Amino acid sequence: MAPSLTSSRRLIPRRKLVTARHLLLLLAALSIVVFAVFALRPPTEGTAVVVSKADLAANEPIVRSQLRVLTLPGEAVPVGAVGDVAAALDQRPPQFVPAGTVLTQSLLGIGDTTARIPPGYATTVLSLDPGSVFMEAGDVVEVWGTVMDCGVDPCPITRLADDVTVLSISEPPSNSFSGENPTLVTLSLKASDVGPVLQSAASGSIHFVLG
Repeated sequence: MAPSLTSSRRLIPRRKLVTARHLLLLLAALSIVVFAVFALRPPTEGTAVVVSKADLAANEPIVRSQLRVLTLPGEAVPVGAVGDVAAALDQRPPQFVPAGTVLTQSLLGIGDTTARIPPGYATTVLSLDPGSVFMEAGDVVEVWGTVMDCGVDPCPITRLADDVTVLSISEPPSNSFSGENPTLVTLSLKASDVGPVLQSAASGSIHFVLG
């Protein structure tokens, strides 16, 4: 006599089926709500800025591997911030710039420097011997030298200008004729002091004293 077959399938109560169905519907509804919230939320606004990924040495040309671009809220973007990597490449910052710094035109020594010149002051550029400058951009110095036609031989060294601000220091490519690489120092000083300072620099007798 053949053995009888019995079903081992267990019946799930209808109440549990209804509960599970409601749970799935609830999860689906929550997913739709979350998706709608993210879809309708306005995109995060910001400004792209160029940041130093590595330390930037003073008077050394900047290369692409030293830079990266970040997006910052408008209120966190400094005045004159550089937003394009191409604008910073090959620039020579007049001072050391640590990693993580938002690059600005003033940090790179580019852009309009006249905005930083107070009334009654002017800018001038001195061409000095390599290695003779021990200042940094932003230093306030006194300029000492000899006055032309002082009536005494030799002319004594006197203070030619005070409250002089160093705007930038750069070393351009070597001159193919002289083989020298002069250091160019851009200064902000009283307009009345420009003449004596330039004359003393031309004679090769000029000194800077930190204020």
